[in-house]
Amino acid sequence: MVNRFNSTTLKILGAYLVGGFGILEFIIFIVDHYMLSRDLIDVCLITLLSMIPSVLIFAFYQTSDKWAKLGKFGIPVNFIATLIFLFFLFQDKELGATTTTVTVEDEEGAIIERVIPKSEFRKNAAIFWFDVETDDPEFDWLQFGITALIGMDLAQDIFLDIAIPYDFSSDINESGFASGIGLPLTLKRKIADNNHYQHFISGTISKQGKEFSVKVNLYETRRTKLIAENTFTGMDLFNLADEISIQIKHDLEIPIRHIEEVTDLPISETATKSMKALELAFTGANVIIFENEFERGLGYVEQAIQEDPSFAYAYGFLHQIYLMLNMSKKREQTLELLMKYLYKLPENEQYRTKALYHAMKGNPEKQLAILKMWAELYPDAIAPHEALIGFYWRKYQPDKIISEYERILELDPEQYYCIAEIGYLHQSKGEYETALKYYEQSAEIFPDKYESFTAIGDLYKTMGDYSQAKSFYEKAIAIEPEKISVMVDIANIESKSGNFEKAFELYDEALKLCKTPKDKANVYRKLSFLYELKGELDKSIEYLLLRSEEIKKINPELQVLIDKLFHMAVYVKAGKKDEAFQIVKTTESQLQAPYDKFAMLSYFLIYIELGDTANTDKAEKALNEFEQAYNSGKIPLSMLRGFKYMHGKINEMKSNYERAISNYKDELEEDPTDVKVNVAIGRCYRKLNQFNEAEKYLNKCLKIRPFNPKAHYEIALVYSELGDQEKAVKHMNIALDIWKDADPIFEDAQLAKAKLEEWVN
Repeated sequence: MVNRFNSTTLKILGAYLVGGFGILEFIIFIVDHYMLSRDLIDVCLITLLSMIPSVLIFAFYQTSDKWAKLGKFGIPVNFIATLIFLFFLFQDKELGATTTTVTVEDEEGAIIERVIPKSEFRKNAAIFWFDVETDDPEFDWLQFGITALIGMDLAQDIFLDIAIPYDFSSDINESGFASGIGLPLTLKRKIADNNHYQHFISGTISKQGKEFSVKVNLYETRRTKLIAENTFTGMDLFNLADEISIQIKHDLEIPIRHIEEVTDLPISETATKSMKALELAFTGANVIIFENEFERGLGYVEQAIQEDPSFAYAYGFLHQIYLMLNMSKKREQTLELLMKYLYKLPENEQYRTKALYHAMKGNPEKQLAILKMWAELYPDAIAPHEALIGFYWRKYQPDKIISEYERILELDPEQYYCIAEIGYLHQSKGEYETALKYYEQSAEIFPDKYESFTAIGDLYKTMGDYSQAKSFYEKAIAIEPEKISVMVDIANIESKSGNFEKAFELYDEALKLCKTPKDKANVYRKLSFLYELKGELDKSIEYLLLRSEEIKKINPELQVLIDKLFHMAVYVKAGKKDEAFQIVKTTESQLQAPYDKFAMLSYFLIYIELGDTANTDKAEKALNEFEQAYNSGKIPLSMLRGFKYMHGKINEMKSNYERAISNYKDELEEDPTDVKVNVAIGRCYRKLNQFNEAEKYLNKCLKIRPFNPKAHYEIALVYSELGDQEKAVKHMNIALDIWKDADPIFEDAQLAKAKLEEWVN
């Protein structure tokens, strides 16, 4: 009986295992053939293993009636327990198809139906520069070249989101490893984790004779677990990149049927067949991104195009370089050529490129349609939403920007930077309590980052609560004791609190600690603003010029030229209007279209500062010309606000004070605590003899900026009209005390002195 029992049991169990293996093989075939979730394989395997007790019970039941009662209860219990176990194990898993069908509308209004992968099945990875195992410096560029080739090849696959070091260059620059060469494994893992990549890839490349040898390591980021290690050898680097890409897809468990059926062109067809062009292009990119030398980098990339005139990726580099170097005509020509070879770019880059093209052509509607289409076709990709944020910033549509940040957080809750950005947008709308909640949430996540506390400090500064602002800046400086930007923040608080000497002292301390041109430029800018506030205009200009010299060291030509144009008002106040006009004319002649339109904004600022009615029409014409160019979308660098304020200035110059007030109030909706806008509203109400309204807005301003001399000057005039000479004299004295060292030509101080003499005599 025992032998019969064992024999029968083993036969039944063996038959079950053989049959189960067959079922598992069938499920694997179905999953691969129909591109279903690979979790179905795990469901099948776990089910087969979990039901073994039922098989044993059944086998025992066949050999003895003693097992009949156990079979009646044991098998259902085993079945129910298996279902419960499967539910808890796979309740958050997508067990259906890996793809879905979406319908989108392109920029021309045509309806397109596409099959795309579901977000749960897309994989992402960061590829770091490979190490070169050779002593010959001639081959050093290969560490960039092989990484770039693999990245470009993998980027063709819609199932993958691939990044190469250019995509996280700021992390590399902060790491202290020049160009990202020689990063230790732990730092690679940290960078990949910070940028939310599930996997990262590293490797080595060597060359012996005519043959390359490439070793590729694929890691899971969270555990730094080596998933796969493969070595590839061959004489053709482009063929090797193709082989490596296919293997990486298999190692990342991309559906086999997809790998077999997806269009995967050889990288030599989508990038370049020229090794020399590849070397030149990525040498140029490295020089620009990691060494900040735009003109030298431009030379390399232009040579790459000469080597291969169809190198689409190189045109992408070149377009951006021309943009930054104020070569608009060449930029337009390059973007046209890039569109010609658009088919060589991966699909997601095609959408980015087409959006840029429509922006250059002044078709913002088509640009927006492309960006939306991109987001719909790549529903789990963050890049299109970041591009949409840039588009909405240009239009300053804060609610839409917030919506896009919230969508990014839905896609990846660990994109923590979005939390602070949402806080800033609520702050810009005057929703301070909501903003504070987001900033505090960000600070809880990043208690060791100084930015967590400077954001809250900035909020309290905007609200006029300088004591609270200073306390948070001091928390930030405790984390980063020599952080120049935080030292400047604290100096600003002293300035806005009326402690000007202390502010100057802190600025001087910050200058002594500055190690970079960026830090120096920041301090010089604040010093210029403070001297302008105090009416010391020559010193203000002196620091503007010092700032300009520092900016030249770190920024490309376009940014340097445009920056000059935003500071002409102080030249006019200093009695240097001819010099201001000359600077603008010279800069305008150096700027290529459409960026030469920035000169119109500068002319507007000059005409407004001149103030007489003879310049009103000139100011209005200049503003309209600039605004038209800006709204066309052709100027991709700028995210400007303040147009409503500018139109208010025009109406105020025309003595259309009610319309000016309406413009100014519209501007306040975007920034309720803007000092210059509140002062302007108070000034217009005063000119309309609505003194109580004027007092309300000016007091609002002084609550936020208690030592703003313009606000004190204006409210002094209001109190004089209301017959309260005591208050009028008090506020005028405060203004004059701030302006006590003002240059003799500073008109505001002269008017204030004249008024005070009139009142006291």
